[in-house]
Amino acid sequence: MNALKPSIRRQNSNDSRGHSFSGSIDFQTQSAARHIESFLEMLAAERGAARNTLLAYRRDLDDFASFCAGRGYAACAADREILSAYLNCLAAQGLAASSAARRLSCLRQFHRFLLRDGVRADDPTDLLDSPRLEKPLPKYLTEAEVTALLEAASNLPGRRGKLASAALEILYSTGLRVSEMLGLRRTALAAAGDMLFVRGKGGRERIVPLSDAARAAAAALCAESPESVWLFAGRNPRHALTRQGFDTSQLTTFPSTRKSFMLENVAAMLLPDFGSATKTPPACHWA
Repeated sequence: MNALKPSIRRQNSNDSRGHSFSGSIDFQTQSAARHIESFLEMLAAERGAARNTLLAYRRDLDDFASFCAGRGYAACAADREILSAYLNCLAAQGLAASSAARRLSCLRQFHRFLLRDGVRADDPTDLLDSPRLEKPLPKYLTEAEVTALLEAASNLPGRRGKLASAALEILYSTGLRVSEMLGLRRTALAAAGDMLFVRGKGGRERIVPLSDAARAAAAALCAESPESVWLFAGRNPRHALTRQGFDTSQLTTFPSTRKSFMLENVAAMLLPDFGSATKTPPACHWA
């Protein structure tokens, strides 16, 4: 196999925490360096790994090899205890869980490569737990921000204002996904106008109650395009408004809500406290 380019083979650098990733580390054995080199060559040849990916893997493996050498092990002969100690050391030095998970992914691939090539008879990474990644809370708008948003929509002229008001009132009232809302047909509105029949992911159907404001906004929008089968008709009434069309025509009016999914989370945050106009919280299904 052709050797990696010299620019990839050895580069010295330091990360923001001062960890050293020297490519000239004095490895415990030359075989460890050779196996790391073979692994990187495999990534380049068989998986078409990009240059930056190879450099990142090189830094990760060099750092691990240095850790092993300091404890009298070769990188390709480390056991589960050494690997666990390495991950614990990363955590103690303040490395983010996401970065530690990436390091562990690199080590898993490296040891699977060694197992596949018969260098090792086992894979010590099999029983290692991945670092627990924190799940960020969903982004949402405050009640005051939503109120300002609804007022701004109601002040828009013509059909654009009616479309914006109906969209925002329905999203706020029900917690629907934007894609679900744009796919609503007129027939999704119950005869009394107080319910929506929604078909979600996987073709599953559910009934969602509407607030008084959402019912009024939906009725006003329907009156704008009486010939369309879609509740949110596009420029061509025979077709529904697309997600791109919705983002472009509506959300650019409200700079604070570039990410429309934020409105999808508002109902979940506020309606349990305030309820809809019927005091019945809608069934909220989140992506």
